[in-house]
Amino acid sequence: MSAAHATACVVAPAIELAQLLVVTDRRVVEDGALELAVADQGAGLSADELSRLGERFFRGERTAATTTGSGLGIWIAKAFLHANGGSLEAISSGAGGGSTIILRLPIPAQKLVTEGT
Repeated sequence: MSAAHATACVVAPAIELAQLLVVTDRRVVEDGALELAVADQGAGLSADELSRLGERFFRGERTAATTTGSGLGIWIAKAFLHANGGSLEAISSGAGGGSTIILRLPIPAQKLVTEGT
């Protein structure tokens, strides 16, 4: 299983699964890290929710009333990424605007493979 696939398996349950999720970008960036962006068209995140995203047991106001969950999914994903030298960033234009989660995970240089090989 690739690092990208493993990371997606950890994060996917943390994102509202009733919404359409789209991997919008996959790339290896200059420092040799894998970046994976996953977007949805869900409720979006307020500025306060963005600042609290990744806190243990945190759930946004609009989604807490309409979906199930414990508020641990993003926290677990963030802990996994940080433990492996990576990061998780969320971007949202606010209520109703959906969200994009950007996962970043370093890949050892010997594991990098160029396209087509």
